[in-house]
Amino acid sequence: MATGERILIVENDPDIADLIGRQALKPLGYQVNVVGDAGSAIKFAVQTPPDLILANLNLPGLSGKDLLTALNSHGVQAPLIIIAEKGQEADAIQAFRLGASDVIFWPVRDAEVVSIVERALRQTQQTRERQKLDRQLSAMNTELQRRLRDLTTLLSTAKAVISITDQ
Repeated sequence: MATGERILIVENDPDIADLIGRQALKPLGYQVNVVGDAGSAIKFAVQTPPDLILANLNLPGLSGKDLLTALNSHGVQAPLIIIAEKGQEADAIQAFRLGASDVIFWPVRDAEVVSIVERALRQTQQTRERQKLDRQLSAMNTELQRRLRDLTTLLSTAKAVISITDQ
């Protein structure tokens, strides 16, 4: 399914980043970038907006929840999937309230990671398609309104010409 979507993984544990990025996602054709802290993630996401972000809740410095807030304040629109350990359900719920789109509870199988990532990317693609259709509909509506004004003007002109010729 992958068509080169850009995925940013924010993970300070190299084993987890390797399992998710290199072993699960890269073989499917995703472009995966890995950073180890929230500051680097914000900088990267602002400069090169990814299609999806996976971020650990337990990052050094800013937490995953803080990262979510910071990305929202910088206008980064990519969906964010939280990586949490079992037992962090309360933190995951708080992350959902801040705008996280899904959660991966660690440890996890490759197939689960791929399923969650593909579902999030599908939702992103559907949102983009809806926005594109909204823009097209708006443009068509504007064009129809312009044509209606033109036809109204022609009708008024025709009525005026007929009224003059009848006299």
